[in-house]
Amino acid sequence: MLNIDTDYFNIIDTDEKAYILGLVYKNDNYIIKLSNRTDIKSILSNICLNIDTNIIYIGNTKILKLIKSSILNFNNFSDECKKGFIRGLYESNNKTLIISEDIKEIFENIKDFILIDIKYEIIKNDKNEDVIYFINNKNKFLKSIYYSKNNITLFNNIYNELNNKPSIKVYKTDKDAVIQSKAFEEDAGYDLTIIKKIKDFNSKTTLYDTCIKIEIDEGYYTEIVPRSSISKFGYILANNIGIIDNHYRGNLMIALTKIADDAPDIELPFKCCQLIVRKQIYSDLYEITDDNLSSTLRNDGGFGSTTII
Repeated sequence: MLNIDTDYFNIIDTDEKAYILGLVYKNDNYIIKLSNRTDIKSILSNICLNIDTNIIYIGNTKILKLIKSSILNFNNFSDECKKGFIRGLYESNNKTLIISEDIKEIFENIKDFILIDIKYEIIKNDKNEDVIYFINNKNKFLKSIYYSKNNITLFNNIYNELNNKPSIKVYKTDKDAVIQSKAFEEDAGYDLTIIKKIKDFNSKTTLYDTCIKIEIDEGYYTEIVPRSSISKFGYILANNIGIIDNHYRGNLMIALTKIADDAPDIELPFKCCQLIVRKQIYSDLYEITDDNLSSTLRNDGGFGSTTII
C-alpha cells in the first residue's frame, strides 16, 4: 500500500494537483494504472513513501476523506485547476466521464463550467454507472481540457490529434457563395452548396458552381461526395466522387445527374454535397521488365473469381 502525503490535497492550487486529484479519484477503491508513465510516477514519488508498482491503492481513511472534501470544493478551483481535475477524472476512467456518487454532488458545477453548448445524454454502462455520452461537440470538450501541449496527461496523443490538423483557405468568387460548413464539429464532411448553373452536358447531367475556391495544407487533398439526402430529390453526383487535388485552385464544380424523370428542377441555392478532407499518401511507381510479381492464391482471377456458385 502506498501512503500519500496527507498535506498534498489540502490546497488544490495547480493544474498538476488538480489532475492528480482527478486521476487518483475512484468511487470505492481509488486505483490507477500508470504503465510506463515516468513523468507521473515522478510526481507521485514526491507525495508517496515509495513507488514500486504501476498500481496505486489508497486505503488511508483520512486521505480518502480529504480527497472527497477537495472534490466537493471544485467550484472554488481556478479555471486551470477545474480543467486539470476533469482531465484526470476523464483519464482515470479510460477516457470516459463517469458520474459517481461523489461527482453527482458537483456535477451541476462541472456542467456549467465545461458542458455548455455540448449535447450529451447520461446513460448506464455495464456496471450500472451513470456515464456521459457525447452526442455532438465532444471535440469542444476535449479542447477545453487538453488546451496546452504542456498539460500533464496519460494520453499525449490526444492533444496532438486535436491540434495537428490541416488548415483550409476559402475564397468566395461570388458574394452569394456559401462557405462550406459542418452541422456538428464531429461530422466527417463540410456541406457544399451550389449557387449557379454552368451548362448542360446532356439531357440528364448538368454542371453547377459553388463559387468557392479552396487551398488545403500540403499533404492533404479533398473529395466531393453526395449528401445522403440528395436521393430524395431524384439526383445523383454524376462522377460518384470528385477528387480535388491539393494543387487545384479553381472553383469547386459539381455535376448532378437526374435519375427520376418526374424529379423537379433543382432550385438554387442547393446544398447537395459534402467536402471530405483526406490525408494524401505518396508512393514511388516504377516499371519492371519481367513479370515477376509475387504469386498469390488469387493471382490473375478477375471479376467474379471469388464468387462461389
